[in-house]
Amino acid sequence: MSGTIDYDTYLLKLDENGVVLWGTYYGGPSIDVASQCVSDNFGNVYTVGTTNSTSGISNNGYQNSFGGGFDLFFAKFNGNGNQLWASYYGGNDVEDNPDLGIDSFGNLILVGGAVTQNINMVNPIQNGFNGGDNDAIIAKFDSACALTWSSYFEEMEMKETLLVQYLVQVLYILLAQLPLLRV
Repeated sequence: MSGTIDYDTYLLKLDENGVVLWGTYYGGPSIDVASQCVSDNFGNVYTVGTTNSTSGISNNGYQNSFGGGFDLFFAKFNGNGNQLWASYYGGNDVEDNPDLGIDSFGNLILVGGAVTQNINMVNPIQNGFNGGDNDAIIAKFDSACALTWSSYFEEMEMKETLLVQYLVQVLYILLAQLPLLRV
């Protein structure tokens, strides 16, 4: 069997009666899997996920080229479904388990896991990869997708995930252990 696998993300906006207001595909030529979408106080919507597409992902973003393995992606769309910007975030290996939170100013906090040891960090809490199989990563971007700060922090297991939530301008991050599904 030969061929390629191509999964794209589909973003859909419905009104309160379930009527489609708009919809759009987002992705590149390979695997693009969104894990969440959130909206801000200005009517914009953001999506985050993982990708191994080498093109079709970034548009006026912080990281405009694919790092390798699987990278995180995040994208911002206005209330009419038009993409404002999109970016990769990752190094030459695997980043996974992404989540994001938006504060009242439209700043974005991106969290995830990383096997990669060469992600560019700005004003880090932890100076480098902590070791083990996977480190958690966190990055703050402003509303125009400029990186404000970023860091590795703590070693995490592949079965762990990060959840991020802004509550009254205080950032909370939950590192949760998930049960392994055995098939």
